[in-house]
Amino acid sequence: MKISIIIPARYDSSRYKGKPLVKILGREMILRVADICAQVVDHKNLFIATDSNKISKVVQKAGYNVIMTSPSCLTGTDRVAEAAKKINSKYFIIIFT
Repeated sequence: MKISIIIPARYDSSRYKGKPLVKILGREMILRVADICAQVVDHKNLFIATDSNKISKVVQKAGYNVIMTSPSCLTGTDRVAEAAKKINSKYFIIIFT
């Protein structure tokens, strides 16, 4: 039974632009969330879904998987749905930040 985690991450949020890359105790928020999720599933089954090259670079440098999604996704759920089509998994856990 293959389970994957998808974390949608949007840089251009209207309420807090750049939130996923804000450092908390010296580490980007998106990486802190990914680190916690990596305790539940293997790194190969953990994906950050984003349309931002800035987020993609940080996440890849840390060794996590990135799925680039369309900038036209209106919500995190839309971003997850698009990413899930590219992942071979039976079940998905979605982590909203």
